[in-house]
Amino acid sequence: MKNQELIERCLSRLRLFDKMLSDEDWKIIENLVEFLKIFRSATEVLSGATYPTIRLILLFRVEIAAALTESPNDCQVVKLMKQRMRQSLNYRLPITELHVVAATLDLSQRNLNAVQEYLF
Repeated sequence: MKNQELIERCLSRLRLFDKMLSDEDWKIIENLVEFLKIFRSATEVLSGATYPTIRLILLFRVEIAAALTESPNDCQVVKLMKQRMRQSLNYRLPITELHVVAATLDLSQRNLNAVQEYLF
């Protein structure tokens, strides 16, 4: 997205007009970039090596689950991605006893619905 103007200028100078993306293609890319932000954030934070991250797993799982809810602004590509990712969320990012214990020990996360549901 940051390089849209540069990409279009280069393709134009090279006369590769058939390779240029349409406005609809750019909107899809913009939609994908916005959707994928939570995954970038989660990856960066949970990859930290100088601080404990296990207590943050459930918090990010809640955020990811929320991000997987379809929005009226989603393009078809993103809707399909969200649908498939929702189907495999419990497999890819399961709630385990260790995650619940770590979240329970963190006072700021004790009342997360995921913790409460797991305990009851």
